[in-house]
Amino acid sequence: MADALHKAEYYAALRRLPLPKPATWLEEGVRGKSTVLIDTIQRFKGLESPIVILWGLDTIDLSKRQELLYVGMSRAKSLLVIVGRAATCAAFKDGTRT
Repeated sequence: MADALHKAEYYAALRRLPLPKPATWLEEGVRGKSTVLIDTIQRFKGLESPIVILWGLDTIDLSKRQELLYVGMSRAKSLLVIVGRAATCAAFKDGTRT
């Protein structure tokens, strides 16, 4: 997640969502085979995952957070999913990120 200032809200929202069994949510820890890790980009720096879902972008200034965005986007080994409002996602699609 990009917006660490609102992480408690984001974590609470995710915990309310069901996952297929036997998967469970894991906050800021060491992943296991059946866990889905929820973490901030800053804490995920240096790690990687087959699939990364990058969200919390709507509340930050994308033009001033280029390094943070690079770190978040480069953590995915196979699939990167960007979640946000239409304007935020369009900025990534057209490459402007402003």
